Amino acid sequence: MHSILIIDDNEVFSKGIFLTLSQDYSVYTATRKQEALDILSDHFIDLILLDLHLPPLLDSVEEGMDLLVRLKDISPHSVTIIMTGDREKTTALEAIERGAYDYFQKPINITELLIIIKRALRKRELESENQFLRQQLVGNFYPLDIIGTDPKLKTLLEKVERVAASQATVLITGESGTGKELIARALHYLSDRRDRPFVEINCSALPETLLESELFGHEKGAFTGAISQRPGRFELAHGGTLFLDEIGDLSETIQIKLLRVLQEKSFQRLGGKKSIKSNFRLITATNKLLKEKIENGSFREDFYFRLNVIELHVPPLRERREDIPLLVEYFISKYSTLNGRKVKACSDDVMNFFMNYALPGNVRELENIIEGAVVLCRSNLIELDDLPHQLQLQSPHTSRTDETENNATIDFAETVGNFELTLLKKTLLETDWNKSRAARKLNLNLEQMKYLCRKYDLYKRTYKG
Repeated sequence: MHSILIIDDNEVFSKGIFLTLSQDYSVYTATRKQEALDILSDHFIDLILLDLHLPPLLDSVEEGMDLLVRLKDISPHSVTIIMTGDREKTTALEAIERGAYDYFQKPINITELLIIIKRALRKRELESENQFLRQQLVGNFYPLDIIGTDPKLKTLLEKVERVAASQATVLITGESGTGKELIARALHYLSDRRDRPFVEINCSALPETLLESELFGHEKGAFTGAISQRPGRFELAHGGTLFLDEIGDLSETIQIKLLRVLQEKSFQRLGGKKSIKSNFRLITATNKLLKEKIENGSFREDFYFRLNVIELHVPPLRERREDIPLLVEYFISKYSTLNGRKVKACSDDVMNFFMNYALPGNVRELENIIEGAVVLCRSNLIELDDLPHQLQLQSPHTSRTDETENNATIDFAETVGNFELTLLKKTLLETDWNKSRAARKLNLNLEQMKYLCRKYDLYKRTYKG
């Protein structure tokens, strides 16, 4: 149900509008500016009906205009409609220039008012949908940047879709570079909060004192340099989602304060005395083993249980190697377009290297390697010498040289390749060289199977057994 706030000092008038609208909407009323601000701090409001003549300056529109300007900062997703008794349209037009959606003159026509409200709310919904689509187009929405067909990834994404519809607190675990932030954004954009703010902060990137100010906000004069009031991330996430990344790096002091916020659903700005409520959904992420941190006393167990209502684990890329060709293709296309290059693919040697390289930095490392290779590539095909020098030293060619120098060395790439080749031959023979059936048996997609057949020159017409 949409929510509406009526701001008017005439209580009789407000009561009449309240009775009319409360049949279809959640309606709140306020007679003064501060009363309206208090309501907005506790509730997410879709539409505001604002009378510009507010106490204590009833003879002017100064209070109303000031509140209108502030609404753009404290409740940017709300649509504001001006109510005015002035016969001059100049004031109403000035209000529209300052951010109001529309206006109507008193005495009101209820039918006209209902039409204006429905139209304004529909406009707001369309803007939210457009924002949602733009986020999809730039790759901020699942599944455009979550590439892969591996069963582990599919299981995770299926769970994401189920969890997104809830209000449960989620803890996302996984190694650095696996895509935990993408999973957090997917949870947000698949939820009914998708048109509300997605506010994120990296807890390891800021010192404790600055992090506390960023989270809670501060009042003017709260500390040296606090020259004005500033809302924190808790406030900015009102109605939406708050994503705390690297939660395992929080100090115990911050853990205790956050635990209190989660228990009481309210907080105070630094230097403030007023309790502020914020309706946000909390999603956290960490690459640390929190249970080990609990055992060594660096992470509070009660805080962990508050965070870990639902845990989503993002598998490392080495556990879903079948997705590497898809990711390589995606990143080559992405950075070729971004840098105005005509790179189309990578050589078989490069792909073979990626399929056997440990990728300790996971998807993020692979993306960074591809971005650099696309920029340095001298043709439309990425070769081994386009990769960073330290990676070239780890290529399969180097491994074979090492084996010659030291007979005790095992060539990892060659060993894996031999196993891969044997498994492919066996599966293709069992399926009478039907690549689609073979791909299904190996949990691959058809493009991955075609790539592997090209890699090992496996074709029925040339196969000698």
